[in-house]
Amino acid sequence: LIDSSRGGLTTFHGPGQLVLYPILDLKSIRSPKYPKGLGVRDYVCLLEHSTIAVLAKWDIEAKRTANPGVWVEVYSAEENAYGEEVEKMEEKKIAALGVHLRRNVSSYGVGLNVYTDLRWFERITACGARGARGDEYEGWV
Repeated sequence: LIDSSRGGLTTFHGPGQLVLYPILDLKSIRSPKYPKGLGVRDYVCLLEHSTIAVLAKWDIEAKRTANPGVWVEVYSAEENAYGEEVEKMEEKKIAALGVHLRRNVSSYGVGLNVYTDLRWFERITACGARGARGDEYEGWV
């Protein structure tokens, strides 16, 4: 484990992930909506929405939740107490986000699980979301 200054608590980066760490001066990104530049919450929201848009290009429906990161709904069948097969939905994290700002310049960013060995996530409480499980792009293609 390596301690870092990024926000978002504990995460894993390793083989099989696509990691994007934009280095941007957030105050220089101006628009009518952001006349004074992007704030950190706006930037995180932009990273989440951009990741969701990229996944949509690959026909993966992803979303934001109350927990940090980008999530997908995974459906599976399981047997209930009466022996009937029922569909179960579970939200799984497909991308982690964490940023750090120094003098309004961003570092860190997004880690998208593409062909990731998800067993690494069993060793941590990813981004502080207890009981959350990860997923990867490979399972969607």
